[in-house]
Amino acid sequence: MENSTKCTSSPSSTLTNSVDPAKDAAQNLAHQSKEAVIEMVKQNGEALQCASAALRSDREVVLAAVRQNGRALLFATETLKDDKEVVTAAVKQSGMALQYASEQLRGDSEVVMEAVKQDSRALCFATQTLKGDKKVVLAAVRQNGLALGFASAKLKGDREIVMEAVQLDGRALAYAATALKSDREVVMKAVNQNGRAFWLAAAELQGDRAFVLEAVNQNPNLWLLLNP
Repeated sequence: MENSTKCTSSPSSTLTNSVDPAKDAAQNLAHQSKEAVIEMVKQNGEALQCASAALRSDREVVLAAVRQNGRALLFATETLKDDKEVVTAAVKQSGMALQYASEQLRGDSEVVMEAVKQDSRALCFATQTLKGDKKVVLAAVRQNGLALGFASAKLKGDREIVMEAVQLDGRALAYAATALKSDREVVMKAVNQNGRAFWLAAAELQGDRAFVLEAVNQNPNLWLLLNP
């Protein structure tokens, strides 16, 4: 995890050999009271990793941590990773915290919906069932079209979902089902958003003069891509 607070001390590399009070405090969390730990994790959620096992299983402490940094869920006990309120708080702060939730909650549509709304990439950590849930996938691709890559094969062939995805990011056409790469309207929508999506279309459309002319008319930048 990036920029995580370290539990073990290391020799100072500064010329003044100065002490970082925040880092030193985090290293001593294992010996701090519950109140002191809550105050620390409110400032730096990842400091939870340095708390005692008893406090990492304390719901109030963990909630304070994940509300500051959702990824602090990593350091919670398995029981709290299966606590819907705790996990929901975590994914609302950082959608990617979904990866640390229990399998049961990674299959909870309400939790996953909150996660993908915050960060569409969280769809990657949802259960296969929810990767095939149209409402969840629509929420993800409306946040980032490239989230289509995490959807089930069936939904990659869903015209409504693919249209939503390519409208936001034409490159999402790369993840669409083969049949939709031959769909003139879908491809045109993608090319309008990003001219480079033209190269993701089916060969028959790339070789269709009328389609190419229409695409260039709608996105003049495509002409530059076709004639470098």
